[in-house]
Amino acid sequence: MRNISLVVLTLLLISGCGGSSTENQESSDLADTNSTTVPQTEINTSNESNITITGKVIDGEISGATVFLDLNLNDELDSDEPSTSSQEDGSYELTLTVGQSEDENYLNQSAPLIAYGGTDIRTSELFEDYLMSMTEGKGEVNITPITTLIAQTLQDEIATSSEKLFQKTTEETLADINSKIDVIKTDIAELLGIGKTLLTEDPISLAEEGNTTLINTSLQLHKVAKEMKRAMKTEIKVLRKSILSSYR
Repeated sequence: MRNISLVVLTLLLISGCGGSSTENQESSDLADTNSTTVPQTEINTSNESNITITGKVIDGEISGATVFLDLNLNDELDSDEPSTSSQEDGSYELTLTVGQSEDENYLNQSAPLIAYGGTDIRTSELFEDYLMSMTEGKGEVNITPITTLIAQTLQDEIATSSEKLFQKTTEETLADINSKIDVIKTDIAELLGIGKTLLTEDPISLAEEGNTTLINTSLQLHKVAKEMKRAMKTEIKVLRKSILSSYR
């Protein structure tokens, strides 16, 4: 198994673990609440002018979140990047133009989907952080705390790697990214005790079907990461006071 400290560090960056209070929701309550499930789809290429990616933004379901494909990998929504807003049930539909679908970082699947803002419909609290997911060439992509863990771990690994990933051909980069994602998923599945195939599924829909494994783990991750963030804030305050004192 790869260095687990990288995964633990990534927990601090899970956006769903700071903005809403999902950890206060019991999995049984989630299972009892009706919500619309987005059907499994493949990338739509029937319209020559665009393709479409669908899915859900879930911490609880986040409505009104801005969802975009970060084609230039700068973690910001730029004017030439496709974007949309999630609906009341957290579902979204993102349309890419021909030019966007021909972008190198879309083709090699290094461009993540990012969702930020909106409201958690189960708690009515504002969602003040972000979530991420890699597209993996799929037409349906859920964006959740666990997909954020996968995507952020991949980005961290690429950033710290000595390999010149993006100096390779599109096919070589795609193969490398898919290989890295597979290893990351294997490690996270083993670490969390979850079936590998469940990691990118909709945890709420699974709970409604009677499988609460993923939602229970998501809630646990949420709670742990929130506590870690709180501890870090305390340490930062102490450090700031120390720095200010040294200048007095």
